Amino acid sequence: TNSEEVPTEPTELAIQGNLLSWYAVRDDYIAGYRIYEVSENGKETYVASVSQQERKSFLIDNDDVDYTVKTVDYFGNESKQAQEKGEA
Repeated sequence: TNSEEVPTEPTELAIQGNLLSWYAVRDDYIAGYRIYEVSENGKETYVASVSQQERKSFLIDNDDVDYTVKTVDYFGNESKQAQEKGEA
């Protein structure tokens, strides 16, 4: 793996009530995940980070907003947006 490769995006992104969850990416060099709010026009607003060792879930406080999760590697590269289950 070189430091230019973009990591794989998370899968199985789901929102149940106010719990956002996803499946971990099993690649090497994964540092964790960044959670973003996504506005109607596609603008991303950073919300939080979750490390690879933590539970792959996050409590959201605004269910009127779309969310996405991106994988981040040790080199600081971000994946594409995770797609919500059923929206592939």
